[in-house]
Amino acid sequence: MNKEMSVIVPAYNEEDAIVSTIKKLRIELPDAEIIIVDDYSKDATCKLAKNQGVRVIRHTKNRGYGGALKTGFKAAKTKYISFLDADLTYLPKYLKLFLKRLKDRKLDVVWGNRFGGSKNDMPLVRKIGNRILATLFMLMTGRYVPDTACGERVFTKKGLAMIDYETLPDGLDMITAMTKRIVARRLKYEIIGMDYHMRGGQSKLNIIKDFIRMARNIVIEK
Repeated sequence: MNKEMSVIVPAYNEEDAIVSTIKKLRIELPDAEIIIVDDYSKDATCKLAKNQGVRVIRHTKNRGYGGALKTGFKAAKTKYISFLDADLTYLPKYLKLFLKRLKDRKLDVVWGNRFGGSKNDMPLVRKIGNRILATLFMLMTGRYVPDTACGERVFTKKGLAMIDYETLPDGLDMITAMTKRIVARRLKYEIIGMDYHMRGGQSKLNIIKDFIRMARNIVIEK
């Protein structure tokens, strides 16, 4: 049976959570293709993922979060392409909801609003940073997007092509660049409230450096 959707999971040193992530994806989306992109992890991430019997693509050098997503996007051949992190901050159950909404309303992309659910375990400094990014986004586009940096999304293959994903940044700041292109290029989108949980393992985010890059993307991307 041909798969309808691929789920891309970028992973760098995520041995603490990768198995749980895969298992939860299989429960929520038993018919989806799971593609783990191991971004040259130094721990057992790659081995653990392979032991779960999913497709694993391993980088021979670290390319960054955005670089890992690009590898996954290129490898996916399905009609719908989704992604989420490997650290259990995003629940796989939302991908099923996003896909249904995307189909029902004939959208190009659906993603989550981590500030629109009943639970948000994000550290306070990151909450403040995300609010600033949303305000900057409003100033630059005239559109209120409550969460410009959510890392759980579902695209149509056509919608993903419309944002020229190959030229997006390779770092964690890829997501705000992606959001700006979605709005600037008039893709049909919807944002749905979701819970956000405390991550398993060590965060890769550099608060100051990545915030500056994310803000820059909101200003310059078209």
